[in-house]
Amino acid sequence: MASAYIDTLPLLIKEGVSNGVGTLRFSQPDSVWSRGRSWGVWDTMSIGNTPTFVDVEDADAVYRLISDLREKTRSKAQANLT
Repeated sequence: MASAYIDTLPLLIKEGVSNGVGTLRFSQPDSVWSRGRSWGVWDTMSIGNTPTFVDVEDADAVYRLISDLREKTRSKAQANLT
């Protein structure tokens, strides 16, 4: 298990929301060519070094929650600078 501060995650990408279930990535996924010559290239569940939530129920709601928290955190940080 790993953790990160929500305001330091570079991106938030929502993918494949069907039946409310989707995937959330916190950076661009590694390209197939950058994964090297292992079987991971052919494994659709391989996430490489990308922080990812897979098979998230109600991915739209989780996406909104994370987006709102990131915005609040960034707003507080900006307010503390002034």
